Amino acid sequence: MLRRMPVVLATCLLPALGAQEDGDTASPILHTLEGHRGHVARLALHAEDHLLATAGHDNTVRVWDTTTDELRVTLRTDSQQFAVAISPDGKWLAAAGDRTLRIWKLPSKLPTKPATDPWKPQAELEIPGTPITGAPPGHPAANQQMPGTIWDLAFSPDSKLLAAGTFAGTVELYDTRRFDHLASLAAHHAVSTGENMVEFVAWSPDSKHLVSGGKTAETLLWRIEGRGTKRRDKVVFELPEAEDGPPAHRMCAAFSPDGSTIAIGGTDGTIQLLTVGKSGVEVSGSWRAHPGAYSHHLAFAASPADTLLTVGDDLRIWPLGDDPPTTPLHTLALGGALHQILPIPGSDQAYAALFDGPLHRIRLTSDD
Repeated sequence: MLRRMPVVLATCLLPALGAQEDGDTASPILHTLEGHRGHVARLALHAEDHLLATAGHDNTVRVWDTTTDELRVTLRTDSQQFAVAISPDGKWLAAAGDRTLRIWKLPSKLPTKPATDPWKPQAELEIPGTPITGAPPGHPAANQQMPGTIWDLAFSPDSKLLAAGTFAGTVELYDTRRFDHLASLAAHHAVSTGENMVEFVAWSPDSKHLVSGGKTAETLLWRIEGRGTKRRDKVVFELPEAEDGPPAHRMCAAFSPDGSTIAIGGTDGTIQLLTVGKSGVEVSGSWRAHPGAYSHHLAFAASPADTLLTVGDDLRIWPLGDDPPTTPLHTLALGGALHQILPIPGSDQAYAALFDGPLHRIRLTSDD
């Protein structure tokens, strides 16, 4: 029986599966999860229920049993899947790519053997499209829209709301009671290229704030209060484009476990730290984590303690203190450019997705 917890804090304990040796140096790769064909775009973990969900460019969403890292469910869709999320209460699985946001209700037990499409979507929601610009008058494309696309999904920690970042530059909010559409938060503006896709959305631990950004002219921190018709949304902080700082194209963000810090990464490899307090939000530090490479993704980790994981051409583990770090604690090479990193709560392990397709379980600390 899969247990349900309102907040995912439990340890996911697994053995060091398939640890490999490379000469005299132990590889950080413990196990490779085989299933997707090609790029794995996003990962979502529910540690208490031992579930890992992955969204792939092979038009599938896959669900894995993290006690064994075995594939249990393959859900087929009609487009590449760019985003996936599991609600913290363990009830819902959400995934999206082009045109459709799908919601599945998670059962109390996973199939004991790999199964294809064992669950039917509880909801299939149309994603808002993007107007086609630049078409001459009379052209068939004039006054039409490109199919809607979602780049990122995140359930609030209290499992009451689902946020979606879209290609159209909006953040869509849904009520998880019936997955009614609540609002389009449309304060993002296009950069000089004319693009304004929202590539990341991330909730604060208390579910009261949401940070959003991407290929937009600003990164926004929203205050989200209430629910349904009583909900109030307000931009409380705006991180604009800066000539001598991170580019307009920011790619990732995460709140620290206590909600006091937001880390943001961008296309020049820079990481920014924002301090969140009662009096407001301010930039507290920045450093070039991946010179010459994108900072594709980042995550706060519990082990090693008080560290930030950043993803570029390699994985770097940074100590967090009063001052921005200058040297990583560890640099892990996994044989290719990384795209996503997802720490496993209560352990020194994580799941890592590479751009060319491999999905690995890795160890973040060495035995030295």
